[in-house]
Amino acid sequence: MVWFVSLGLMAIALERKLRHAHAVQPPMVDYQTWLHDLMKQGLIDTDEAAALREANAATPIAIMVDDFAPSRQPLRQVVDQAA
Repeated sequence: MVWFVSLGLMAIALERKLRHAHAVQPPMVDYQTWLHDLMKQGLIDTDEAAALREANAATPIAIMVDDFAPSRQPLRQVVDQAA
């Protein structure tokens, strides 16, 4: 959990830096290529690109935490169904 938080904070700071530089991922350009282009432009270094890659890869994992199997409904749904 702490890892997700620190990774998220680092990614937020880097994304803010990119927004300030008006660096937006172009449509039809995959994430890896975009990061490589940002490094070539000198907007991020290899450590920052690695952090953004890691945060990008962790996003689906963080989202899956809220995904419940049908047999394991969230408590809220169980309570609502019982009422």
